[in-house]
Amino acid sequence: MVKATFILFALASSIASVSACERTCSLDREANGKCYYTCWRACSSLSETSARNNFANAMRRNGHSCTNSGAAGVTCTKTSAFGSCGSHYWNCGSGC
Repeated sequence: MVKATFILFALASSIASVSACERTCSLDREANGKCYYTCWRACSSLSETSARNNFANAMRRNGHSCTNSGAAGVTCTKTSAFGSCGSHYWNCGSGC
């Protein structure tokens, strides 16, 4: 019984760590009135390009002027309504 309980606990722990909410796009740098973000494959179900597209589309839906940059980048023009560059990011996984 102890072994079965341990195995279930170990399995539950590994599943929780895989499905946790992970940062997949975040600020790379800020320069010349623009915010530059980089996305990467933090979740196996979401490629860098898909993460970039999701993030850029969400930013545009919120009224920000953002464009895709390369395979994994997003560039946004900073305005007074935009706020801090570092306050914008994209997550993937469960519990986000």
